[in-house]
Amino acid sequence: MPSGIHVPIQGTDQFHEFHAHPEFAYLAGAPTPGAVLVFDPAEGWAVFAPVASLEDRVWVGDGVDHAELGQRIGLPVRPLAEFERWIERRRSEPVAILGNHDIVRQSRAYGAASWASLELEIDESLGERLSEQVSEARRAKDTGEVALMRAAAEASAAGHLFALRHAHPGMTERQLEIEVEAAFFRAGAERTAYGTIVGTGSNGAVLHFAPTDRVLRDGEVVLIDAGAEFVFSQPVFTLDDSHRLQDALAGLPIRLFPGVMPLTSRRNAQFLAGGRIPGIAVPPEVAAGFDRYESLQDQRRFGLDRACELAAGIAAEASGLYLIMPFGKSCYEDAARIVREVKNR
Repeated sequence: MPSGIHVPIQGTDQFHEFHAHPEFAYLAGAPTPGAVLVFDPAEGWAVFAPVASLEDRVWVGDGVDHAELGQRIGLPVRPLAEFERWIERRRSEPVAILGNHDIVRQSRAYGAASWASLELEIDESLGERLSEQVSEARRAKDTGEVALMRAAAEASAAGHLFALRHAHPGMTERQLEIEVEAAFFRAGAERTAYGTIVGTGSNGAVLHFAPTDRVLRDGEVVLIDAGAEFVFSQPVFTLDDSHRLQDALAGLPIRLFPGVMPLTSRRNAQFLAGGRIPGIAVPPEVAAGFDRYESLQDQRRFGLDRACELAAGIAAEASGLYLIMPFGKSCYEDAARIVREVKNR
């Protein structure tokens, strides 16, 4: 399970900000670049991590301390140079790849001279099944993960509250972005989850607007999308799923908006029931409901009816919800129907 490697910015000596593959970060417990998490039934888990070269130490420092990393994550940490020998010994065994698949194309970055020369038996179906299981396991949060979510929410709230209290006519979008992010960092944030979005006036109508030197004017609406004061979930398909999300976030200073997405057909439901999209899984009993309908028109009607019922149930007990509508000619009409159903209950 490779973590991923630094991606260079072409034409410079710089790199894009590193984000470890979520599967690696979740299972290894540390977003270490250029590392590989491995598991062998006979030997258990281990992490192969890079050792800084002399050039690395000059430019970016000593890198990760293997002893400290091992103590922090509770796993044995070995030099990345030993990974090729470890994987070579498994030529006759099926191997599943999770995490970042860039190891196939850039094996040298992970200490393996040539991936093709290893002649490994890659079991892609096993890798897909294991990846689905990891995605499902990530839904449940332990005490440490809840503490991290709470800290992120509190830092985010600090930034948004600063904006509410200090935004004023005459300052620019960029100036407001700087102040919001500074509040995040003062409250303990390590980095922003994504590029901060600040748009004022007509710029606020652009969902992913990059702040400019446009000046805030008195009476204008300011859009800020940063941090995690509001949580928008992946689509849920039963009230029980919505309840579990609400229970997981209970006590955190954030509002939850569960997503509601109408299923359009039996095929659509079966595809999403397979867990191929991380965080989205249609329960088997919901997918089975489409078996009663043969025509695509009836299946689509059934999916929309279920979405209306679910949205009304969530709205009756949650602080809000949002719609994830499938593309198609009836998209707006279907969304309007769900809204009417919610308002009329």
